[in-house]
Amino acid sequence: MLKKQHPKGHKQSSSRAVVRSECGMFIYKIPRPPPLVWQAHSYAEDTVELLEIDVRRSRMNALMHSAHEFSVFCAFDSIVRSTTGILGDFSFVSVRPGKRSALSMLPYVGPMFYHRVAVEHMLHFAIITWDDIYWSLSSSGKLPASSFKGPIEAMEDAWGDNRALAKHSIISMIGLWAISSSHHIFHAKTLNDTSDATGSLLRRPVAFGNNETIYDHVFVTKVLSNTSLRPIHDQVMHTEATRMAQVFFILTSLGIPQRCIKDVKTDAFIMEKSPGNERLSWNIFPMLLSRTSPTYGGNTRKSTTIKLS
Repeated sequence: MLKKQHPKGHKQSSSRAVVRSECGMFIYKIPRPPPLVWQAHSYAEDTVELLEIDVRRSRMNALMHSAHEFSVFCAFDSIVRSTTGILGDFSFVSVRPGKRSALSMLPYVGPMFYHRVAVEHMLHFAIITWDDIYWSLSSSGKLPASSFKGPIEAMEDAWGDNRALAKHSIISMIGLWAISSSHHIFHAKTLNDTSDATGSLLRRPVAFGNNETIYDHVFVTKVLSNTSLRPIHDQVMHTEATRMAQVFFILTSLGIPQRCIKDVKTDAFIMEKSPGNERLSWNIFPMLLSRTSPTYGGNTRKSTTIKLS
């Protein structure tokens, strides 16, 4: 909930989307965008030199420096057939990769609704065509692209010098936005019998009197809500995937073979300098270098990190 100052008082402007049953599948039924985690190619050997190319604060920057407004859906919005030349806030994209690798298809990871930040990239680089866009979903309401800049700066400042917690608090917040919009009602039944409470979530014994015991059985009922922050979460995740696609384009433009990219780790590539491959020289990266630090690539392999702003 974003609070805006108003000369005559406080005006509440909500970032939550209010959905109708027709497009509720976008919130409740469709899996959320997966993190980019897979092994693209196998490693040559354990002792080979590795480099990690990392997008700095990808999710925070997706909120603070968004190229698009944030969608706020209402009960009048619905999923419609896509129209060539008209791009909605979210588009359902399905395409056959053919002989193209998963790396070259980024930010596409499978049939799903993609935010326009990803669809624009896929159209620009001919990863998809307009014929691969089947459905569109646009919101009636919009939040300015700078809406989250102030709140995130306040969160960052609240942690002081602890930058690790500042980072994780924002990542955790974005993760919570993907949770299905639902509430739970809890109620308890107190019984003498431990077996007469089928479906209870938990049981708590309560001793009383002369060595007597009763049992509190707690039940939970799920109640759906018609509001959700899932659209903003998906916009952040698709922005992150698009940044990874842009990094991949830079690497290939520098003449680095795809086979040198060994692991994809959410917002980073783990790269291997193969023996005899003189094109993959760490000296070509100073133009992208903002900070280096020792880290671990993959699971147990040591690498050097370059963070891209």
